[in-house]
Amino acid sequence: MVNVGFNGAMVSAMATLMFALAVLPTMADLDTKKHHHHHHKHGHHHGHHHKAALKQSVAKVVEAHTKAKANATFAAKATPPRQQGQILVNGPLPHNFRQLFAQSVAQATGSKTEDVKVLSTQPQNHGHLDTVVFEASPATLQATQKQAADPESKLARGPL
Repeated sequence: MVNVGFNGAMVSAMATLMFALAVLPTMADLDTKKHHHHHHKHGHHHGHHHKAALKQSVAKVVEAHTKAKANATFAAKATPPRQQGQILVNGPLPHNFRQLFAQSVAQATGSKTEDVKVLSTQPQNHGHLDTVVFEASPATLQATQKQAADPESKLARGPL
């Protein structure tokens, strides 16, 4: 199964649009049929009003959907909540450790490299271990700490 990420606002807008496209034409047809018992002596046709109202309704739904999509895009670009955590890693650390750590965590947890930031490293046990203090989203932080404790995890078996 492919997971296509739709947020609640987008699903709601799509459902409203589908409703408008499915139900409103039927309602317009019913309404115009109801008025057909009138004689058209004056050259008026009641269907034009209903088509204009339908177009206006659909335009409002599309506009609401566009606004919801813009808000969702803005929310996605907003900085996600971040937490600090720490793990122990084997030392000594390579000179490019901060970059390597971010790449390894991203690869192991499915997060983005730029969402993982090493704040500090502190050698322990005569340099054989290092405490790494880092910052990431709560989910990435938990996944990283869980994988660091599991010698068979993607993170433990990766480049670190």
